[in-house]
Formats: sequence, structure tokens, C-alpha cells
Amino acid sequence: MSVSSLARPGRFLYFGFGSNLLRERLRLANKSAKFQATGRLSGYRLEFADPSHSLPQSDRDKAQRTWHGGAATIVEADAQKFVFGTVWSLADGDSDSLDSQEGVDSGIYERISVTVRLLDSGQEVRCRSYRMVRCQPMAPSPHYLDIILRGAVQSGFPADYVDNLRKRQHNGYAGECIKYFEVLRQCAAAADDVPPCQIDALRGLQF
Repeated sequence: MSVSSLARPGRFLYFGFGSNLLRERLRLANKSAKFQATGRLSGYRLEFADPSHSLPQSDRDKAQRTWHGGAATIVEADAQKFVFGTVWSLADGDSDSLDSQEGVDSGIYERISVTVRLLDSGQEVRCRSYRMVRCQPMAPSPHYLDIILRGAVQSGFPADYVDNLRKRQHNGYAGECIKYFEVLRQCAAAADDVPPCQIDALRGLQF
């Protein structure tokens, strides 16, 4: 796949590495998202952090209620470290929607531009991505980790990378997660390529 075929007028490239690995999650608010390729971002590592850490105390509960745990971010690291992600093409009209989903206006995440190497061709492309403004480590909920794992499987990540994601420690949250069920409803209505639940503790949940 050539770089020119990815960069089309009226659209932008986005590198997702967390819950937005899963097509059905990203399309909840960004209907124009189209899968382009799986890519590798070198010089960064994947971390999970408190999405409410940069917010005033009065706003922290709301931020925590989305996924009930830490959210994914990328942190600069040595050149040997890397993060796999999905390169999406989105219409310019979804730009503000994506910013809103990532909490840019609230100061949770900030836009960054990264160079991603495509796994299928080895070519490098510039993509929009996001990183947390303040990174206070926090384990993700099993619900959030399940969405990431489903996305990694759906995007065809290397098996060893998926296995390492699966070994990440979650926080054991066992309550209701409204956002998780919203995504599951999208999955139920989607094509047959949506991977099944990846977290044992969540299998059999009804929504």
C-alpha cells in the first residue's frame, strides 16, 4: 500500500493504540473511520494511566466512570521500545469528534504527530495520535483491556504482542461499565470479524 493511497484530500490518518484499536469502539462517535493498516511506532512504550489526573477534583469522578480504571497512553522511550497500533483514515469532519472523545479540551490528552512504519509494506507515514498530558500510572479495568485485546486481534497484531497485552494486570473491577456495553452492542450488530471476549472474568456478561 503506497503512502499516496493513504493520504487523501479531506481525510487524515490516525494511529490508535488503546480502545480505538477496535473498529466498533472508534465508530461509536467517528463513523467515517476506515482501517488502513497495522503499524509500529518506535521509541515509545504503552502505559496505562489515570485519565482524571489532570482534571479538577470536581471533574474526576466523571472521567473515571467511562472505563473505571486507567486508560492507555504512549510514553517516549528508548529506540528499542515500540507500540503496535492501527492506522485509520478519518474524514476531516470527524476531527473535532475524535478530539472530544480523547478529552483534548479537558486537558486529558493532547494531539501529537508520529511517524508510523506500516507492517505490510515497511513504508512510513505521518499520523495524528494522542498522549496523556499527565501520566499517573493506574491499572485498566478488565472491560477496557478486553476492548484493547479484541482490537489487537481484529487488526492482526503479532501473536507475541497480543500475548503481552493479555498479561497486563487489570484492576479487577466487577461493576457495571456503560461504555463497554455500548461497544458490545456495536459488536453484536457488526460483521463476523469481531473477536470474542478476551478476558475470562467477563465472558457470559449480558447486555
